[in-house]
Amino acid sequence: MKDQGEEIVIYRLPKVMEITGLCRSDIYNKLAAGEFIKPIRLGRRSIGFRSDELKKWILSRPRAEIKTA
Repeated sequence: MKDQGEEIVIYRLPKVMEITGLCRSDIYNKLAAGEFIKPIRLGRRSIGFRSDELKKWILSRPRAEIKTA
């Protein structure tokens, strides 16, 4: 599927964990708090996340400031 020229892929949870660096419980905690993108229901017991929405979420995160000694 394409949206405005960009290919949209549906990522399952393990791939989202790999991309974001978050563990499963962090993702579910952020979902419960409304701080993560809403998943898409793929089946009775499976969800996925749109690649375009995940990319926007990642880009919206503030950059970390690392202090050097």
